Amino acid sequence: LAAGTTIEFDGGGAQTAKTSAVAGYQNVDVTGVAGTSSVNMSNVSSILGNLTFTNAAAMNTNAVLNVNGNLSYGSSGTTLVANDINVNGTSGSTFSAGIVNLNGKKLTTSGFLLSGGTIQSGVAAAIINVNVGDWTNNSGTFTNTNIDVQFSGTAYQQITGAQISAFKNVIVDKGTSITSMVEAVSGGSGMSMSGQLTLSNGMLKLTHASSSAEFNSSVTTSSTSGLWI
Repeated sequence: LAAGTTIEFDGGGAQTAKTSAVAGYQNVDVTGVAGTSSVNMSNVSSILGNLTFTNAAAMNTNAVLNVNGNLSYGSSGTTLVANDINVNGTSGSTFSAGIVNLNGKKLTTSGFLLSGGTIQSGVAAAIINVNVGDWTNNSGTFTNTNIDVQFSGTAYQQITGAQISAFKNVIVDKGTSITSMVEAVSGGSGMSMSGQLTLSNGMLKLTHASSSAEFNSSVTTSSTSGLWI
C-alpha cells in the first residue's frame, strides 16, 4: 500500500484484519457505529502510520502491535487488550472516550493524553511506559489500581493536565544525568501516588504545590537517581 493510505473497518459486527506481512498497513481507522463493531488484529504486528478508533468501534483481540504513528481512541466501545502495544508517533497515545482495559499488558508510548473515557486493567497488573513526551491528564478516569506508570528515556518529561494524576506505583528509569528528569509541573494540576516509588535512574521533581508522594512501602532508589521536592 502507498504511503499515507488509510484502511477503514466500518462494519456493524466483528471484522478481521489480514496479516500485516501481506497488507503493509499505513493508517488504520476503525469506525463501526454498532455496539458490536470490532476488529480482530491478531494477524497484525505493525501499522506504519496511525491507528484510530471512532464511533462505537473496538478491538476485540490483538497480537503484539507496533504502531509507528499515533494511537487515538475516541470510540464509545470497550477494548480488552490482548498483547503489548508500542506507539512511536510524535503525539503518542490519546484517549478521549470509551473504555480501554489494558488487561495486564504493557503500553509503551511516546506521550500519553487522557481527555475522556476510562483507562483500567482489571485484576492483572499492567504497565504504561511513557518513553518520551509528557503525561497529560485533562479529564476522564484513570483507574490506577493495577497499573504501574513508568517514565523512561533520557529527555525531560512533564506530568501535567487539567486534573490531578493519581498514580499507584511510579517507576523512574531515565538517564543518569540530573537533567534526565520527569517533573510534576506548576502549570498543571500535580500528581499523587499511594504505592511504590522506584527510582532507578534520573530525577522525579514535584514542583506543583498540590503534588504529593505517599508511599505504602520504602522507596527503591539508586546512586544515579533522586527525588526533588
